[in-house]
Amino acid sequence: MVEWLKRFEVAKEYFNRVSTKEVVSIIRSIVFFRKSLEKLDRECRENIIRRGVKCIQQQGGKRKGQVSTGLEEHQQLMKQYLKHISSLQDPTIQALVQSDKDDEVEYALEYDLSAGDVDQLAILLRNMVLNKLDATIINDIIKLIDWQKPTRIVYQESLTYLLNLLRCSHPNEFTEEKENYSTKLRNILDAVTTHEENGGELIKLDDILPRLRNFSEDVKLEKTKRLTVIDATEQCIDLSLEDIELFLLYRTQSIVSEICHVNVTLDDVHSPEKQCHLFQSLLKKCSKLNHLQSLANLLYQWPPIEDHQQQEELWLSLLSNMIKHAEGSHDIQELINIFRKLQSINPSQQNFVEKIYQELKEQKFNLACLKVALLTGHESVHQNAFQFMSRIEEITDDLYDTELLDLLVSCNKVDLFVNTKYYPVLVEHITENNREAIPVLSKQLYKAGYKGEAGTLYMSYKGSNSMLWTLNTALATVSNFMTKYADS
Repeated sequence: MVEWLKRFEVAKEYFNRVSTKEVVSIIRSIVFFRKSLEKLDRECRENIIRRGVKCIQQQGGKRKGQVSTGLEEHQQLMKQYLKHISSLQDPTIQALVQSDKDDEVEYALEYDLSAGDVDQLAILLRNMVLNKLDATIINDIIKLIDWQKPTRIVYQESLTYLLNLLRCSHPNEFTEEKENYSTKLRNILDAVTTHEENGGELIKLDDILPRLRNFSEDVKLEKTKRLTVIDATEQCIDLSLEDIELFLLYRTQSIVSEICHVNVTLDDVHSPEKQCHLFQSLLKKCSKLNHLQSLANLLYQWPPIEDHQQQEELWLSLLSNMIKHAEGSHDIQELINIFRKLQSINPSQQNFVEKIYQELKEQKFNLACLKVALLTGHESVHQNAFQFMSRIEEITDDLYDTELLDLLVSCNKVDLFVNTKYYPVLVEHITENNREAIPVLSKQLYKAGYKGEAGTLYMSYKGSNSMLWTLNTALATVSNFMTKYADS
């Protein structure tokens, strides 16, 4: 420290030839500079500030009778630096410095380098809120800097800042940053929820809910932005019954606005019966694929109806309409995508699947009806699909794709269609794209009595030259394989 103070004393001679503003700037660039923290301890930095204060006072004394422009302001700045450098010893700041979390150590560094600047500290506090730092730590820092804003206001302003960013973001930017926006929003909501649940009174959910409601009900905003806030609110906060209904309304309005200009009210979503009535009335207005997709999204977004039969009737009416209005393979693939997602959420009953299968078959959407069958676990529907496949005399491009072939692999029933025209296509597919499936399928064929087919398929897995294959070789190879893995 002594060496650095001596260097400063040498440089101080230069201060007499510059303005007090430049002195303040030099002091700040020395004391509050990232590299300085590596070479100067806190006491040394404080001594440099004090000597800077003395220089400014001396300059003011030499200008007797003259008005030194900004002298008082510069003196106040130096006092601010002294107070700030002293605050670094506070237990709250020291806890951040010694934290094993990198982000908390960085907060301490940013606090140090702010030099007590109110604007920089405001940004720092906002970042702390957005990144879920504990509310009590934020409150301690607010008290440390003698800020007049209470913690509640800091959280409210941070949320408003984030919502305004979301509101003003360009659609492309929002798509790229959606996860980031959602994460920061959930950070705020989780932090406030946790603080209140632990008995804290610095910030409460009632302090931020009005802002979330105002954003979610804004009909001028894009659906995806509104749903981002609605999703976070519903998932992070234990809402009152009144708010549950309100946010369900906002959710419904955001989706319906893409379909038609209908004034959706609280009464329209008040009960499952009301929701079903609204859905059916909207369905009558839809004929375009994008509108029907929005209705599918509405069913995904609504809470599940306890009456499973009633729920499936809504889906059946929607998918039937999609089949009726489909204009080509692209439209039908969208239906398959919706059906696949539906099965992953809540597998459909057999009667429901059979109806969709039959409607697709009647409309000659043969590839789609096979996919629908294989996307479910219903044996009888699988049998219908395999019987249909057995009647196909020639495989054309419109009768299969990679998705169907993958479904045929995963259904674990290769022996039921080994004699169809689909089997050679499947073998070619897995040989080129999914070799890991060959041992499994070989085992299924062998156990079902198709030993020759099993051996030939497994030989392709072993990489043998097909010119050297004989039936006996294939049978011997697969027999050895089955003996080795008989218990697997």
